[in-house]
Amino acid sequence: MTNENLFEGADVEYKVFKDKGTLSPHYIPPKLPYRENEIKNVVKLLTPALKKEKPANVFVYGKTGVGKTIVVKYVSNELSEMCQRKNNPISISYINNKVHDSKYRVLVKLLKDLWEQRREYFDAKGIKVHESGAPPSLIYETLLEFVREEDRGVLVILDEVDVVKDLDSLLYTLTRANDELKKGFISVVGISNNLFFKRNLDPRSKSTLCEEELVFPPYNAKQLTTILKDRVKIGFKEDVVDDSALRLIAAIASKEGGDARYALRLLKKAGEIVESGGNAQLTAKDVEEAKQDVEEDIVLESLTTLPEHQQILLLTMANLSEKEQRDLTGEKRTQFMSGEVYEEYRRVCKTLKVKPRSMRWVREYLNDLEMLGFISMQFSGKGTRGQTRLIELGEDPSKIKKFTSKALKLSTDA
Repeated sequence: MTNENLFEGADVEYKVFKDKGTLSPHYIPPKLPYRENEIKNVVKLLTPALKKEKPANVFVYGKTGVGKTIVVKYVSNELSEMCQRKNNPISISYINNKVHDSKYRVLVKLLKDLWEQRREYFDAKGIKVHESGAPPSLIYETLLEFVREEDRGVLVILDEVDVVKDLDSLLYTLTRANDELKKGFISVVGISNNLFFKRNLDPRSKSTLCEEELVFPPYNAKQLTTILKDRVKIGFKEDVVDDSALRLIAAIASKEGGDARYALRLLKKAGEIVESGGNAQLTAKDVEEAKQDVEEDIVLESLTTLPEHQQILLLTMANLSEKEQRDLTGEKRTQFMSGEVYEEYRRVCKTLKVKPRSMRWVREYLNDLEMLGFISMQFSGKGTRGQTRLIELGEDPSKIKKFTSKALKLSTDA
């Protein structure tokens, strides 16, 4: 072997990208076109924090990729900076509820964020925030003590708030905290793609979370084209991206509910295809290829984050949907009764050598899958056995089978 490093001579320069990071959904650009009114509304609602007063809790909703998260982050960053200048510090905690999906996990994440921002306070108190297994009551009391003694405002941003399993309890806890605070405050901004989840909230929780509500409209194709052009200027080298490619991405994303995040993902993936192929320009052909890759990536990412038994249930539904079963009219069946879903689920579990869960647990898993959009459910009319749920897969069965098999690391014969 030679002493030459394996990476000697490796190409570390991008051919088409100027700053790939600006195409990330986490990147906050210096301006947010077509969201000026939404920014003004969020600013107005959070302004009381500058006077050390508690802002109303805000519920922000709209379809995926319409700028909800980026606007809230953009405004909260500005709020933090202004509070700092006024010597009126505020702690802001952004919590992704797809990751932190229970009251306990949210409170732990909140406390860790506060520790990151004010380590000297916690160190002086001898509080070890990163010790696992702390009881909820201790976390709650530590949080109250911090806010009270620091006389500090805390803004909690709950992104995809509808995913929190015990949201009623979480909202009650955060609201009750303000009743016990003579100094400082805790305010909540909830963000959701699903307006209808409010129907399942306790009336008290609904009034707590939705003191103020903001609706974000979807972007149209023209607006998406402008957003993409802005990102191309900072993300790609000059004259790389063809205008026809941008118009195609905007048209595709506008049909997906005006989803700017999806549009940026398509743009980035198309750029990677051009980069790896050694081409000089990104064209509509690259966008078409990127579309297929991105759609598969999105489904696979969603599936891999699901618990094992939810993945098995999706595989179960795919199996049932692929069978040539006909209804009374001769049409291929797409809806299945909960009882037959459970029987097929048990069969798949046996094949996988996994202990099946009870019907009660399966009902909970099905509710979660419906909330995530993988399935839809409706109650059938009452029959001889009473009312039952009809369950339908919301995605292409062959794709679901392919991706669940991949996630469960098995062949497609289960």
